[in-house]
Amino acid sequence: MNVVTTLAVLDDNRYFAAGLQKALTARFYAAGVETRVLEGPQAYLADLLFHYFPPGSPSCFCQYAAKRPSALSLYFAVRQPQGYGHADVRPDCRLQAGVIVQNMPIDAALRQVENALLQRRIAPPVRPYVIEHCPCQRYALTVREREIMLCLRQEMRITEIARRLAISVKTASQHKINVMHKMGFQRNAELYDWLRQGFIGERPFDERLS
Repeated sequence: MNVVTTLAVLDDNRYFAAGLQKALTARFYAAGVETRVLEGPQAYLADLLFHYFPPGSPSCFCQYAAKRPSALSLYFAVRQPQGYGHADVRPDCRLQAGVIVQNMPIDAALRQVENALLQRRIAPPVRPYVIEHCPCQRYALTVREREIMLCLRQEMRITEIARRLAISVKTASQHKINVMHKMGFQRNAELYDWLRQGFIGERPFDERLS
């Protein structure tokens, strides 16, 4: 067994992540392929990368493609069973090879992976990939919006954020509203849950890979 493939599952649901890793490892082993799980700063190097995105947030894998412009990695969005239909309203990343819903039968999830691998052999993707043309970039946060989200993640009040960034309270509040609109959040609770998870679907998620 000298063929090796690498995989990474970026999901705080460790029970789901461990189950998916085990199932993939067993399926590849049966096909004579050794698997290695990558974590931390090495996760973006995986041949197969599974990334959880919360309801309302479009998937975005462009940040990983930018780090590996010549790679042929396959990216799969992981979604919650509830709210997936809502998330589907927003355009997902063109690099997305499939969607793994957390309560779907494991055989169905494995078939998605196998079909994506087959499709890649039949029609390899064109490189280089132009990130700016991806529809998911329509919802990318601006530098200022990311600054404000980082402050909110530190549990700073809007008045404190405005003072730190030398902007008005009204401007800081509007940036927060803009982010909620981009990410499809209706309530503050959804925003803060997303922040606690590390801005999944946005560049600050990279902090979890370092």
